[in-house]
Amino acid sequence: MTAKTLLVGLILTCSIQAKAQKLHVFYHVFRDSIYYIQNGKPVSTPNIRKGDDVLLHVDNYNNYLYNVAIEVEKEEIPVASVMSGNPLSLLGGLGGGSPLQFLFKGGDQNIGGFRFPTLTGEDLEVGSGFSQSEAEKQRIEKVAKLEKLELEFGRSKEQISTLDKELKSIQEEIEKKVASQRIQAFAIDEIDHIRYNPFLEPSQIKQMTGEYMERIFMEKDPNKIDLNQVLKIADTQTEISKTMQDYRKKVEKYATTTVTCDLLLKEINQFDFPESNLNEFKAVAESFMDVAQNKTLGYQENANMLEAKSQELPVIDVKVLSGLRSTYLEMHNNTFSKNYRLTADGEKLNFKIKLSPLDYLQQKGVKSVDLTPVSLNVYGGMRIKASVGLNFGQFFNRPQSFFIRDSTLQSSDRDAFVPVMTSFVHFYTPSRKNVTVAGSFGIGFPLGGGENLQSISFFLGPSFMFGKGERIVLNAGMMGGRVERLSQGYEIGDVYVSDGNVAPTTSVYDIGYYLGVSFNLTGSGN
Repeated sequence: MTAKTLLVGLILTCSIQAKAQKLHVFYHVFRDSIYYIQNGKPVSTPNIRKGDDVLLHVDNYNNYLYNVAIEVEKEEIPVASVMSGNPLSLLGGLGGGSPLQFLFKGGDQNIGGFRFPTLTGEDLEVGSGFSQSEAEKQRIEKVAKLEKLELEFGRSKEQISTLDKELKSIQEEIEKKVASQRIQAFAIDEIDHIRYNPFLEPSQIKQMTGEYMERIFMEKDPNKIDLNQVLKIADTQTEISKTMQDYRKKVEKYATTTVTCDLLLKEINQFDFPESNLNEFKAVAESFMDVAQNKTLGYQENANMLEAKSQELPVIDVKVLSGLRSTYLEMHNNTFSKNYRLTADGEKLNFKIKLSPLDYLQQKGVKSVDLTPVSLNVYGGMRIKASVGLNFGQFFNRPQSFFIRDSTLQSSDRDAFVPVMTSFVHFYTPSRKNVTVAGSFGIGFPLGGGENLQSISFFLGPSFMFGKGERIVLNAGMMGGRVERLSQGYEIGDVYVSDGNVAPTTSVYDIGYYLGVSFNLTGSGN
């Protein structure tokens, strides 16, 4: 049970460590800035282990203008754009023409502000009806007729006031609808100017486009927009036409009622009752009629103007709105970013981001953009690298030269060290620091005639590689090579007679140590 627990703990620890090694590279395209997050913390000079993942986040690039390509070791990996084709084609159904601009007349006069007095006075009093003279009877008949005219005039006046309110309400409704349609048409055109503006940050594009879309569809959440709402917006022109027809009918009724009021007032003006407030009533009625007649002319001019100007209203095609609905949804979910996963390999992971304009934009002169290259140091993993340099080797037993003097074997010391031109093969795991320790094996040839080393020499030992490019290598360790030694069991001082006066020697391998420096001519290796 304990062994299983330890095994599970080891697996979890390894997985956590592996996960912690992930490096996130965030490239802010619009600002051309880059920052790194490793182990959940920002770092300025990241290092990544060979074989680990590097998560590249290409943020804040305008994917309405550009495709993204990640070039790693001259290998280009395309990343698809959000849009394909020419999105400007969505505006094919948008009608031209200037927006409807007008000012309704008659709005500055308040028809409901008149206060009519109730007709009273001695002349308008009606007696008991007994013993009335002929003159009194005629006066009473006139009073009755006047009261009837007053009642009819009052009804017509109230009808005019009601129509006046209704016409004003319709005018406000028309103004709102026209303003809304004008804003919608303007917004449709402006959306593309915003989306394809290279000088706007993508976050600004999303905000501004969202504001216009909200005005077009009257909805902040594009997911709530359905087909019925799209059709209703597209039918705004028809609704405005119906409202204008209703306006014309009410204007005609207003004019007819005004004429009726004017005729009634003319009949009222034929009456004269000095001992009453009839003259005051007439004065108020005359002022009322002046306003009503002026407003009639104003409303008629408004109706004629609406009919003439209605042809200038922008027409928003249902196909355009349907395309905008899709664009609204896409824009709502657009992060203006792309994520890419790279695997750390080699000693450096080098890549650059290239922005390529969409096909149809290339014809308009939009050019590609190469962003600042990114280079990451990679450590870990077994590497092999070759270098060439100069070693200085010395045997533990100093090499000697042998000769015969007075029939006796003699010797003399040779050079204490010998320079050797050496080729090394280094085996190492790159470290995060600027110094990497490697194991090295080399083969060399002596310089200067090779008096001490009779053939090739072999070198084995540690090396210290300096710098991230590891171009300079310090080598040290054990050396093996051939040297001359006395043969046939002879030693120095023994008597030896030879016709050629040559000492009996043989070439044998011996060991020593070396110290040298070499150079990695290839830069970094794999």
